[in-house]
Amino acid sequence: MMTEVDTQLLRAAANALWPYLKADAWSPHRQVRALSATGNPRGYGYSPGAIPGPTPTVELISVTWQIRTWLWSDQWPGRACYAIELRRAAYEAALSNLPHAVIAEFQTALERATCRKPFRTELDEMGDRRLTRNRNDKAITTLVASALEAIALRADLELIPEYVERALIEDDEISPERVTAAAVAGLT
Repeated sequence: MMTEVDTQLLRAAANALWPYLKADAWSPHRQVRALSATGNPRGYGYSPGAIPGPTPTVELISVTWQIRTWLWSDQWPGRACYAIELRRAAYEAALSNLPHAVIAEFQTALERATCRKPFRTELDEMGDRRLTRNRNDKAITTLVASALEAIALRADLELIPEYVERALIEDDEISPERVTAAAVAGLT
């Protein structure tokens, strides 16, 4: 059974994925490996053209279509930062488990919805912030919201520590040294 925090996180992840789903903006992630004519996958370790002999080449192993985005801590009531990765195969698997009417309504919402986010922050009776379905856009129905939650459930979410989020936001030129320095400063 899902808790309220889990539901809020799914809705926040759906908000982060929404613009990419609407634009059908899947990017390829290519997995490659280096090869040489001698069959040694590591090559010689020499720069190309430095010595005579076979030049290492690259072999494409696989291409995975995916959406990668961030969920920043100020975008949802849970106040934590996540890196989100949704693979096309997981997206299609989530849709395949839904009834046809839900899929059709979801596809219609992708074409016709005008809202920036399908879930918006509202205050509940206790004064707490909660993400609820955006009722201002008629295309975001209960079925569309449930489809978005099912898709977000299939996405990989990786919690980003606060010091890394701060470094990502504050530093124009982020470097591994700055992230390491922020980590050391956060631990002391």
